[in-house]
Amino acid sequence: MKTSKKFMKRNEMKKRFIGQSQWFQVWDGSPVGRCKITTNLRGISAVELINFSEVENSLSDQSESLPEKCRDYLTRAVAQLEEYFQGKRKEFNLPLDLSRLSPFSQKVLEETRKVRFGQVCSYSEIGKRIGKPNAGRAVGMALAHNPFLLVIPCHRVVGRDQHLRGYSAPKGILTKAWLLEFEGHLIENMKVIR
Repeated sequence: MKTSKKFMKRNEMKKRFIGQSQWFQVWDGSPVGRCKITTNLRGISAVELINFSEVENSLSDQSESLPEKCRDYLTRAVAQLEEYFQGKRKEFNLPLDLSRLSPFSQKVLEETRKVRFGQVCSYSEIGKRIGKPNAGRAVGMALAHNPFLLVIPCHRVVGRDQHLRGYSAPKGILTKAWLLEFEGHLIENMKVIR
């Protein structure tokens, strides 16, 4: 049974299955679009910017209750996202479940997580930091599949020439530009000026 938009409550939690039990919460408080935060017993397994139809298609009619640990993860994630968009938080402190990612992707995301609010870094610089100086394109591919948008700030990774290269979210590069401007950067012609 699918829940229609008319009856979907804000922040409603539902269960879905992806190999193991996972739960998600839809949060409508983001200025860049609807967020879907997914959790399992290990931690947050995804933070995505989505369209409504993606939520519709992933709803399950399972009625199992949400474990307290997962409820805590979701509550903390929403609180930290709210603080970020209110300008009160510059980094996220959430337990992330990276276990389904390749070791290379895990290294890329862990290094990207270190890029601070108000800073940018190039794909090739991330490659150098993880000991793969010629892996700029592979870094870009790993970041294109970053399941933790906003929390692992791949929007802060740009081309060596400071041009914005892409962003895997609704509205793509426009969302990336908005996030960088929100963090204090000046963007002109899809290039970070300062």
